[in-house]
Amino acid sequence: MQHNARIQKTLEAFGHDALLSCLETSDGYDGVRGVDFYGPRFPAVYRSAIRNFSSFHGRLPDAGRLPLAADHLFFSKFFRIFPTNPNAASKLNAVRFLDKERFGEKVYVPRRFFISTTPSLPEDLSSVSGWLLKLDLGNAAQFKVPTGLGSTQQRVIRHRVEKWFAAAPYGAQWGEWWYSASPQRVFFEEDLTDRMTGDEYQFFMKRGRCVMFKKKRIFKATAQRREKTVVAFYDCAGNHIPGTQSNFDVPDDLSISSHTDVMLETALQIAAYFDHIRVDFIVLHDEPALGELTCCTMNARIRYSNTALEAVARDAVRLDLSGI
Repeated sequence: MQHNARIQKTLEAFGHDALLSCLETSDGYDGVRGVDFYGPRFPAVYRSAIRNFSSFHGRLPDAGRLPLAADHLFFSKFFRIFPTNPNAASKLNAVRFLDKERFGEKVYVPRRFFISTTPSLPEDLSSVSGWLLKLDLGNAAQFKVPTGLGSTQQRVIRHRVEKWFAAAPYGAQWGEWWYSASPQRVFFEEDLTDRMTGDEYQFFMKRGRCVMFKKKRIFKATAQRREKTVVAFYDCAGNHIPGTQSNFDVPDDLSISSHTDVMLETALQIAAYFDHIRVDFIVLHDEPALGELTCCTMNARIRYSNTALEAVARDAVRLDLSGI
């Protein structure tokens, strides 16, 4: 009860009436905000989102000062405009923002097939052994189809996909509405593991410019060590920015990929459609591959290890609430 009272107090301090009035102010925008998408459900979702934020940060989001990147990200879920046609949160739609004439020969797009808006799958799943089966809208819903599938294993896979479709839309209850903004789909994608360097790059874009990018690598668990993630941040000239994210380590190797220029150029082209977006790439040995577009990094449950890095990250996601 005490926590709910604090949430209510924050709603009132932020201007609950003003928030609800936003439902009538977005006509003419080329895109949608969370407050528009949720409509009458907005107050309940907003309270749930505050609980989600405060459980990680130990405080309520601060609409007055917007002190950290996380605060800007939190309010972005409700008051930043994101395009919905095509829906940027769709894994399949990322390529629709790509200028294929300029980048079709420079950036690899993984092959996909059997894209379906229902949980129905091919009759014989052994024909897609070795491919990745992915859910379009959501997080971490994917797996590699194993070889040597028997009828029982095929039934297990079909049941798993049926559960994906039956589940509530990912993120909707805490404000990541974009995962509910278009029909759910399932698809098969080629497995690029043998071509990967192990590095992922994420470009944090603001109004068509690059603010910073992140290099990320996950070292899988072995008998000698636990799984480990290392990250390093850079300005868009490729200069390392000291610090890290949350509890991740900084890699020993701070060099950047020879494909960085191509990834940056591609991210700049895609970012022209957005106020803020994160453009992700997987680095292959011979070229970069386009990954996903991310609207709200880690659902605002993110910390940076020093004030200098925090300031750059905040610039990348800066949101102006003065008109609300």
